[in-house]
Amino acid sequence: MRTTKNNLIMSIGLLLFGGTEFCYAHAQLYRAESYHFGTQFERKKLLTVATMGSYGSTNSGKNGDGNTTNILNIYGVHKMHQVGKNVVHGTGVSQANIDLMNTLWGVIPTDNDYGQLEFSGSFYYTGGEATLTYNPTDEFFIGATFPFYQIQTKNPTYIDKTPADAKNATWLAFLANFDTILTQEGLDRTASTQSGAGDITLFAGWTNNLDDVDGLDFIDTTVTAGLLLGNADAKDEGKIFAFAPGYDKHKGIFISLDFALGLHEYASFGFHLKELFLLKRTKTLRMQSAAGQNGFIKLGLGNAEIDRGRIFEVGGFFKLEYSLAAM
Repeated sequence: MRTTKNNLIMSIGLLLFGGTEFCYAHAQLYRAESYHFGTQFERKKLLTVATMGSYGSTNSGKNGDGNTTNILNIYGVHKMHQVGKNVVHGTGVSQANIDLMNTLWGVIPTDNDYGQLEFSGSFYYTGGEATLTYNPTDEFFIGATFPFYQIQTKNPTYIDKTPADAKNATWLAFLANFDTILTQEGLDRTASTQSGAGDITLFAGWTNNLDDVDGLDFIDTTVTAGLLLGNADAKDEGKIFAFAPGYDKHKGIFISLDFALGLHEYASFGFHLKELFLLKRTKTLRMQSAAGQNGFIKLGLGNAEIDRGRIFEVGGFFKLEYSLAAM
């Protein structure tokens, strides 16, 4: 029987791939979702309300080589040498700055660090979600998840990596006009704060809870399918260090399986499988316009079809319970 006895005073959980509450962040690293391990209850007219919240901050991340770096350099140092190459500039960019960028990418560097800026800053996330689930029948349920967030990028600053003996007049002129160029190109490199509603999900599913089956304590199974609405704000392409708070307006569909098995009265284990299919979308975004560019700062702007593909989740748990009253 699965009900915990009143005299049970010790519980030991051995975690294999997660915990009794499993949290994950999608590939963009800043929108956490969660669920409580275990399947949906089988009970007609049951209304379940679950909430979670989280807070975190960091100033470090992993770059493409897997090395630890500042969070604002996860794409590598910002190479400005060819930042204006092959860019179609807007009418707001002065001819003097266009000529300056053209002269800059025509320079033949005398050092590999020429024209490189190393940024540093910190990242803060506060958020959570509320999930409502209702069972119109014993086994079938419907529900929705409502996330919320606040994302902050603080104190973005940079140092010039160009060696002193390689700082020619063109590079020094570019640095002196750097912020003016960014403003004229419609870019802002200052701190960023975003808050609002995350990507809402709507779902429906089936659950089955069996007790005392062939010597087992219980067998629970839940299958869920749903829609990701993609309602959260898209990345602000005018803010260099802004992030998409959800899946950047991508809609999606998902299906998941949760299974839990109780062995006698002392041990139980379970697993969770989920696959999210993100739909393609076309958007206007900042683009790399030359092979020599690198980092968050890109002046090119154009339309592209983006295919985020699929996201898989796999998790599991193993739990032991022991009653001292049995000794």
